[in-house]
Parts: sequence; structure tokens; C-alpha cells
Amino acid sequence: EWTLSQQERESLSSIFPRASEVSTVTIARRYGKSKYIGLVGLKDQSLDVKAINRIIDKIVTLLDALKNEDNAENVKAVVQEVDMLKATEALSV
Repeated sequence: EWTLSQQERESLSSIFPRASEVSTVTIARRYGKSKYIGLVGLKDQSLDVKAINRIIDKIVTLLDALKNEDNAENVKAVVQEVDMLKATEALSV
């Protein structure tokens, strides 16, 4: 466990604003090659699901506007892929 100085906290939050409340860092390495870093006090990440879905809807509308005889099948496939990106409340936690 490593307690951050005030300067380290400010430096961390300047590059990672969600870590503004982090005061302690934990570092671990198990028997494999993976290393683990924990930021104690890290704020939960929240997503504005409605805003995300509005943007996706705008993209779909723009794609539909570009559709013509020659590209209809391709646009339809892309629209289906983009539409699958819609967020749900379960993802916002």
C-alpha cells in the first residue's frame, strides 16, 4: 500500500479526474505476469445512458440519410451494428 502525497494526488487527478479522491494506491503481482493496481477511493464511473442513446440515434439517422440504391445493403448492416451499441441502465453502473 502506498499513500500518495498531496502533489502526487494533484498530479494523478490532473490526468485522471475521476481519481480526485484517491489517497492510497495498492500494487500487487500474483504468480503470473499480470500486475494489479488499485486506487483506493476511486469514484464510481457513471454514464449518461440517455445521452449515449441520443447520439447513437443521431448516427443512425445520418446513416439512413446517406442510403441510396448502391449502398443500401451496406448502410443497413452498419446501422444494425451501430444500433447494437445502445446503452442500457445495467451498463451504467
